[in-house]
Amino acid sequence: MDKALTLAALLGLTAGPASALAYACLYTTECLETEACQDTAFDLWVEVADDFSSATLSSVTGDVQTTAYNAQFLSYFAGYANRTMHVVSVSGQGESRYSIQNGSGDTILSITYHGTCEPV
Repeated sequence: MDKALTLAALLGLTAGPASALAYACLYTTECLETEACQDTAFDLWVEVADDFSSATLSSVTGDVQTTAYNAQFLSYFAGYANRTMHVVSVSGQGESRYSIQNGSGDTILSITYHGTCEPV
């Protein structure tokens, strides 16, 4: 696929009627709070609604319904489930971050994953 078509797919742009978009994401680095980052292999599937208003994040930990935002060169997906905030950002080149913040009582646990997402 040429670069223009790849960028259009990542940004959710189409020449005709809107069509569903999905991302297959692989995160290779996990950063837990202030600890040193570690290598990992965490897969995430992002299924975006036809109108790019919402998306479902799916992984081995379950599904999270999110709101989708499409900025000029970055797509964002943000949702809340089970006391946990989930935010995924995907650049036009496929670079991605997946941040999870979980609150329990007075404690907040934050995990950030670094990796890539490819449109499928």
